Amino acid sequence: QNPKGGHFDPHSHNARATTLTRFRVFSRVRPFIPSELEEMDSKDIRSVVEMIENKTVLLDPKENYAPKAQFEFDDSIWSIPQGYKLRHVYEEGGKTKEFKSQKAVYGMVASGAPEDALLGINTAVLTYGQTG
Repeated sequence: QNPKGGHFDPHSHNARATTLTRFRVFSRVRPFIPSELEEMDSKDIRSVVEMIENKTVLLDPKENYAPKAQFEFDDSIWSIPQGYKLRHVYEEGGKTKEFKSQKAVYGMVASGAPEDALLGINTAVLTYGQTG
């Protein structure tokens, strides 16, 4: 986020100087894979992760999905489609994140990387975790 609030725009004029000395970190919850959906076939569909603003909250299924840990990122990206009708811990007050497609994730995370690389700015996009 920028100092005045809102999201950091790496393509704005003022952001170019900051881009040279800054790295950004995102957290993304991917959609469920078929084997996970099969396991939850007759049960409530729950995720062990929820997101509120730029925070990613880990939930403990052994403790009735009580919050276990919380991490803050430049942004937390929710990519589980609404069609799954998940049960959320933080449903009240519209605190859960809005669905972001793969195209939207690319736009937020990596779309500026090729241009930055051509300008001589060291650029890398790293991912970690199961991708389905």
